[in-house]
Amino acid sequence: SAPDPTVAADAGWLTAECLALLGDSASAGHALRAARRCAPGTVPRPPVAALWAEIPLGAAIVGDWDTADAQWRWGRERGLARGTPPGCRSGLQAVVDVLRGDVAAAAPALHSCLQAIDGAGHASGSAASHVLRAAAVEAAERGDLAAADALAARARRACAGFDANTTPVVAADAVAADIARRAGRPLHALQAVGAAVRRAEVTDGLSPGLRSCLAEVEVASACAAADATAAARAARHVSDPAGRAVADARVSLQRGDRRGARAALERADLGALAGRLPARALQGLVLQAAAADTRARADRALANAVDLATEHGLVGSLVAGAPDVDRLLSVGGPGAPPVLAPAVDRLRRSRAHRPLEPLSTREHQVLRLLPTELSNPELAAELCVSVNTVKTHLKTIYRKLGVSGRSGAVHRARALDLLPPRPIG
Repeated sequence: SAPDPTVAADAGWLTAECLALLGDSASAGHALRAARRCAPGTVPRPPVAALWAEIPLGAAIVGDWDTADAQWRWGRERGLARGTPPGCRSGLQAVVDVLRGDVAAAAPALHSCLQAIDGAGHASGSAASHVLRAAAVEAAERGDLAAADALAARARRACAGFDANTTPVVAADAVAADIARRAGRPLHALQAVGAAVRRAEVTDGLSPGLRSCLAEVEVASACAAADATAAARAARHVSDPAGRAVADARVSLQRGDRRGARAALERADLGALAGRLPARALQGLVLQAAAADTRARADRALANAVDLATEHGLVGSLVAGAPDVDRLLSVGGPGAPPVLAPAVDRLRRSRAHRPLEPLSTREHQVLRLLPTELSNPELAAELCVSVNTVKTHLKTIYRKLGVSGRSGAVHRARALDLLPPRPIG
């Protein structure tokens, strides 16, 4: 007898959902179209329908917004957009809003979802993980990095049964790493990304989309750690065109090439992005301000960034990335100072514990070799410079860190996250 078309369609839906969980939104789209051809006009049946949300969410996480938007609309029209923790039907829309960058729109639903999850006593599964991860981003944008870190950890625990190369796990790892970067711990963020990649390699590795998701955090963290080489290496893994333009601009600025950064940003249509993906547009505008060749152009880009951040609840991202936080309060509209001032004040307090003078790229390179206990001639050979040059860099490093010797420099640098923590064992 002929196979039941509905059963065949369900098999196609499950295939699409599994592919979405693995971050392969393109193949998931092919499987979806095949499922619809098997049984036109039908929708997934329970329990298949419970996983439908992974398709648009997985596409959004890897930056495939054409697929994400199309599937989100299709599911909503057919009543499928309910795959959230109990009592929180609006949770999926909130997660999509956060992924898009409209954190302000998502905040009320996220707070309601957190109450529902807390009331249930535990959180497990991909839906809970997505909501907790989105709530972590919202907390970070409010400037509550401690709460953001705790929520990101809960999001990771909620998907503890998933393989390391699946969308909920990788997305939770990426958010946790980015929160560490925002908290002024870029080396911790880089370690977290590296660990996530290594865990995924134990299974079947990462899809290009999920690797891209981690690479964007890796680029920003490497630039924050003044490591342009690592940032450029990570940028090659960013597959989303607008994300790659932003990544290339970050690398160019880290290398002191403002013209190259402006050329990279021209590939990203920031005006169009502002309407569709505010978070991505904000990243571009902040970099545009840093790369501007005149003060007027820089202020214009910053003013646009301030407007976007205050409208969409992206103040944390704006303040963390702005080239000059003091100018933020002067270039925005009349409503900007009350919103931005607390975030700027928090950033100033956190920076009070940083070195008074930033280390140069070469000084960072010397500093990273100090825990190896190489002698000065060995350091010189490693860096292909003279011994006198090494001595000069060491004196400058000691002065900037306020220490008198190598061991003190290593200890102080670890406290400031200029060096990774001491290995355990």
